[in-house]
Amino acid sequence: MTELEESKKESNGVLDVIDFLMKTLTPKQAVIVMLKEGFQFQLKEIAMLLDTTEVAVKASLHRARKRMDKREPEKASFSNELYWTNNEQEQFYGLFHKAVELQDPTVLIKAIPSIRTLKKKTGAPIAVLNKNLSYPNSSPSSTLSLAA
Repeated sequence: MTELEESKKESNGVLDVIDFLMKTLTPKQAVIVMLKEGFQFQLKEIAMLLDTTEVAVKASLHRARKRMDKREPEKASFSNELYWTNNEQEQFYGLFHKAVELQDPTVLIKAIPSIRTLKKKTGAPIAVLNKNLSYPNSSPSSTLSLAA
């Protein structure tokens, strides 16, 4: 297999994982899973970015893992359409793909304040990129492929 063919195969696998996350999880759960499993963030860091508690992030991650374990989004006990608008689906898909492609979560983190479903009910943005923190640039491909 040539390097180009291998690259395309990897890319298709990543796209499949992103599709799976978006069909299976709520937007907030998808972001948490992407940051935790894909980029190895700590619960504390994710909680800070989403302006919530570690306990809330842990609970959301637990629910996300339970949904992913079902492996069949069509059989999920909820309709994902309640959580995702078409615009948000496109926005998240682009953000997730770009973050994975670059192997850098910064593009996703910078977008968090502008994502309606990740804002507190007061409407205030909930996260700001902290320039004092270093965000891991670990390769998400091995972790994300486990979810598929």
